[in-house]
Parts: sequence; structure tokens; C-alpha cells
Amino acid sequence: MQSSHNQDAMEQQLKETIAAAEQALRQTDEFFDETGIDREKFRDFVAGQMTADMRAEADAQFENDLREIEASATAEKRHLTANAAPVKTAMRRVKRII
Repeated sequence: MQSSHNQDAMEQQLKETIAAAEQALRQTDEFFDETGIDREKFRDFVAGQMTADMRAEADAQFENDLREIEASATAEKRHLTANAAPVKTAMRRVKRII
């Protein structure tokens, strides 16, 4: 029962995180639409302002974030698998009662 509750809580947290990310993306889209800024030109401008060191640091931080996400997801998957109820793979033989 505890495992099911933990899984439900985690699923709820994931749904909330996804909803927050989607909201942030909508707000970003609204900002660009309201201000009339071209996304591609903005991205090119910002990229042009970065030095090679800044770009290397940003790439390293991005790669580090990806590794942390992967490690967290793997650890959570292991945790859920370890706490999951055992799955019976074979059918039980029916006992005849006379």
C-alpha cells in the first residue's frame, strides 16, 4: 500500500512539474508574440554575444543537467522497481474441492 501511495505522489509531482514547464513555455511564446520579437533573430543575436568560454560553460552546464536528470530518473525507477509488489508470472493450479 505504501508503494502505491508513493507512486501516486510521484505521478502527481511529475504532472505538476510538466504543467509548470508547459506554462513557462506558453508565457515565453506570449512574450515573443506580444513584443513582436523574432525568435530566430533573438537566438542568433544572443548566440553572437556569447564568447567561446561562455558557450563552453553553457554546454557543460547543459550536459551536467542532462546527466543529473538521467541519474535521478534511473534512481527513481530502481526505487519503484524495488518497492513494487512482486508480479506472479505463473498461473496457480486450481485445487479441486470435492
